[in-house]
Amino acid sequence: MIDETILAKPKKVATAINLSYVAFGIGLINSYVFLLGLESTTQQKIKPILIAVLTQAFLYFLITQINAGKKWARTISLVSFVFGGISTFLTMDRFLEGDLLTELISFVIGILQLSALILLYSKEGNAWFNLKNAPLT
Repeated sequence: MIDETILAKPKKVATAINLSYVAFGIGLINSYVFLLGLESTTQQKIKPILIAVLTQAFLYFLITQINAGKKWARTISLVSFVFGGISTFLTMDRFLEGDLLTELISFVIGILQLSALILLYSKEGNAWFNLKNAPLT
């Protein structure tokens, strides 16, 4: 039987999860501000609203799975961050043409997500995820 104190969530992992929830909350606000700024008809706003809702739901699901100690969720979060960073870099010219407020909020979200990932992949984080995913013998 595994001692529960060994499986206790390290401070770095708890902090990473809190940072992820903060980034998620700020992302909700950012999505709302972005959607308010769209100059289009209600019909044309349906697709961006649907994309925003599905993206936020997926991010929330990932955070809850990371909180449960699922390594696959941590990996998907890292891969998503890397691909998001690459696509932002490649489309920087269009990114900088947008609303300054949403750009700044997006930058803050990126810093929070990077900080969370660094903590999740720290020595303590790796040890906790490995213990949580170890087969019970």
